[in-house]
Amino acid sequence: MCSSDLLTGAGVACPRANTNAVHQVIPSGIEFRLPAACSATIKGMKFQAPRGTEDVLPVDSPKWVHLEKTFRHLAALYGYQELRTPTFEDTDLFVRTSGETSDIVTKQMYTFLDKGDRSMTLKPEGTAPAMRAMIEHSLHQTGSVCRLSYVTSFYRYERPQKGRLREAHQFGLELVGSSSPVADAEIIEASRSEEHTSELQSRQYLVCRLLLE
Repeated sequence: MCSSDLLTGAGVACPRANTNAVHQVIPSGIEFRLPAACSATIKGMKFQAPRGTEDVLPVDSPKWVHLEKTFRHLAALYGYQELRTPTFEDTDLFVRTSGETSDIVTKQMYTFLDKGDRSMTLKPEGTAPAMRAMIEHSLHQTGSVCRLSYVTSFYRYERPQKGRLREAHQFGLELVGSSSPVADAEIIEASRSEEHTSELQSRQYLVCRLLLE
């Protein structure tokens, strides 16, 4: 199995939105006026995005849309089908795939008990959930090659710094069913194509993991 993950933090820094404005015109031209009580509540609001996370404001959203569209287009050209997995999974999934003593499991995972006392974890990476879904839904048949792609957020509790946030975003390609070097080359070529065609190239870094069955 070959796997490539393209990771990126939040968008380019830009001025914050003016939360004092109470009268706006949305793109369709329909006027929208906030009630006075609602406006007063917003003005006095002290909440901020949690540490290690960032809002993607309207000025940056088109760049994200372009980046995701570019990735999905290239993935489709290489024959990868998009998969979407839940934001949280059974904690044991990550313990078994990352190892009980790994930094991800011991220091970085956001783990909680749900109301049924089941241990759940916000996914710290995209490969394990993709493999779980592939096996659960029998997407890979013996003797064939399965190509999956995904665009997802993931969560790791670590010290926030430039290029590393507690909520980050991952583009992934998973190729299962071939241990040929050609499969490795395909993953690398597809990943490099995404890196070179993106306008946000300077905000990205590439991680390519080659996991042979």
